[in-house]
Formats: sequence, structure tokens, C-alpha cells
Amino acid sequence: MNIFRSERGFSLIELLASLVIVAVVLISFAAFFVQSGKFNAHNQSKLVAVNLARGTLEQLPLDGMEPPLEGQIYDYGWCKDQLQDEKNCETFFKPVVNDKAYDIVIKTGQAVEDVKRDGETDVKLLIPAVVYVYGNAADGSWKDQEPITYVEGYVAHEP
Repeated sequence: MNIFRSERGFSLIELLASLVIVAVVLISFAAFFVQSGKFNAHNQSKLVAVNLARGTLEQLPLDGMEPPLEGQIYDYGWCKDQLQDEKNCETFFKPVVNDKAYDIVIKTGQAVEDVKRDGETDVKLLIPAVVYVYGNAADGSWKDQEPITYVEGYVAHEP
């Protein structure tokens, strides 16, 4: 009897069993791809927030941020009240990146003197600043939320 001339095929039960096994494997892979997509979106949002915080810290102090800079909270409300330039305040404190709105809040601490001596004295105040980035809340208030991220640094101010 020749093995290649056999006309025996798969039964319906064997075919259904193999289809069920393949379906279970594919469904488990699909769940993995959904979870990795969510993880990727969260990491992208966090990366954007870190870059916003770093960029904000580099731009400090803002025009209109007059001393004392120490121990203050700077946010969109402060900017609107003090600088009265709603368009620039919105650009700086409420940026929109990839169709997602963020709130930026800057908190400053007690100044530290930085004295460098190279023949003459150069006194510079270093004011610690923490830039918080929040996801934009529906009611516009960042106060009841946890920040997405924050970046700490110093703002140089020469008296």
C-alpha cells in the first residue's frame, strides 16, 4: 500500500479542534497588542509632559515675573491676572500637543545664593523651581489632580 495514494483526510472534529486552538492563540495575541497600544499611548503622553516641563523650565523667568519669585505658584490664573495677555498665557500655561491639552504649574522655593569668584564677585540668586504638568481637567482646575510628571530645576536671578 502506497502512502501517497491514500485518500484519507481530516475529519470534521479534527478540523474544528485545530480551529479552536488557532483561535485561542490569536485571541491571546490580540489582547497583548491592545495592552501594548495602551502602554504606548501612556508613555507618549508622559514623554510629551516631560518635554513640556523641561521646555518651561528653560524659558523661566517669564517677562513679568518680577521678584520676589520665591515661594510663589505660577499658573494660567496668575498669568491672566498679572500679565493680562490671555493669548500668550494660554500658549505657555495651557499648551495643546497632539490634540491633547495640558496644564503647566510652576512652584518656586526659597532662593539660594550662588557666588562665583574669578577675580571679582558674581552674586546670582538661584531660585528652585518645580514645573508640574497636568492633564487638562474638564472643569479647568488642576488642583484636584495628580500631575502627569514634574521637573525640578533652578531659575537664575541676578539682583
